Amino acid sequence: MLIHLKLDNFKIWRSTGPIALAPVTLLLGTNSSGKSSLIQSLLLLRQTVKGDDPNEDLNLGNPDTGDSVTLGRFEDVLCRHGTGRKVGIEFRWSADGSPAGSTLFSAKYRAGPAGAAELDSLRLGKDGQGFTVTRRKPGVYALSLADERRSRGQSREFRPERSFALSPAALARLGTDGDSLHDVGPALLEELSRILYLGPVRRLAERDYVWRGRMPGTLGDDGARAIDALIASGIAAQREKKGRTSPSGDSLLFRQTIHWLCRMGLADGLVVHTLGRSARHELLHRESCRAYQSEGRRRRRISGAAGHRRGALRSAGPHRHRRGAGESPSPAGGGTVGRAVRRREQGAGCAVPRRDPLGAPVPPHADLDGARHGFHSRLRDVLFGARWSWGSWSRGSYCHVGG
Repeated sequence: MLIHLKLDNFKIWRSTGPIALAPVTLLLGTNSSGKSSLIQSLLLLRQTVKGDDPNEDLNLGNPDTGDSVTLGRFEDVLCRHGTGRKVGIEFRWSADGSPAGSTLFSAKYRAGPAGAAELDSLRLGKDGQGFTVTRRKPGVYALSLADERRSRGQSREFRPERSFALSPAALARLGTDGDSLHDVGPALLEELSRILYLGPVRRLAERDYVWRGRMPGTLGDDGARAIDALIASGIAAQREKKGRTSPSGDSLLFRQTIHWLCRMGLADGLVVHTLGRSARHELLHRESCRAYQSEGRRRRRISGAAGHRRGALRSAGPHRHRRGAGESPSPAGGGTVGRAVRRREQGAGCAVPRRDPLGAPVPPHADLDGARHGFHSRLRDVLFGARWSWGSWSRGSYCHVGG
């Protein structure tokens, strides 16, 4: 686990000083105070060491390749109020979380060609072990082992690949002294690969998803694999139900998700639906109808005592769909509505309801200017997905009976 972090001339930070990291570390501060920069420094190194270009010292990000962070050019990373022209990133990690026996990564970067970052120096390894490289001229580095004060010479072969691993040619040149360095680079790669980052941006929902038949190792930086995890857990729950076996850990995520959706009143359940014999799946939710049922009972009680009101009749209760301009009100609202429908069918002078710009019926006794008064609020409801408020006169169904 990471136990120490220090940044120099990195974005807003002139120097963070040594930051102790615990199993649970909270970063608190105002907007643009540098909280995200602390996390971005580790993500930069993670996407660098996991890359496939051995000549890239620091991967500043490319939005077209799905990198975790994209920071532009080296000048965009360099602190404008700092001292010097080098960016420093340093951290320590250990298996048990104690400083004793921890491994150090300490690197400094300088401006390279075409706005890239170029490695200036690197110290990697445990205290009294590991190696140190220092840039002498473009592409040429001096190498020293452990705590040696004199270098083993300088060569292009001593340039670390992706800022963390010596090349096979450099290890072969060191002979038996390079045997202790074989595990240094892979240990750093393993530690940075354990960083799981979930950013604030989510992908839009898709109509269906292709499932690879296994539980994903991570959810992805934007949570894109969360659906894969739910599908995998849901398939496991279906198998347990079909085989009548006891719940296992594979279905725990699916069962816990249903529990919290029901507890928050968002849905009554989840269902994984396989599209034919393909690998495509749908994740469906059963929406809770308890709120609509209670609202319907309340509206029916009100309509029972309302009856005729100045020649206007209102259909009561929530409806499953909105009626068109030529459709009659539902007779579920009560006997008075049913009589109005019959009189309309007999041609008793029943007028077709006028409608506002959104198609909602407007009572004949109300002027259109008054009907347009709530137009913007109704438009906001439609655009932003607000639930319809059944019983609002501007969204009800009206039929004026002449005579």
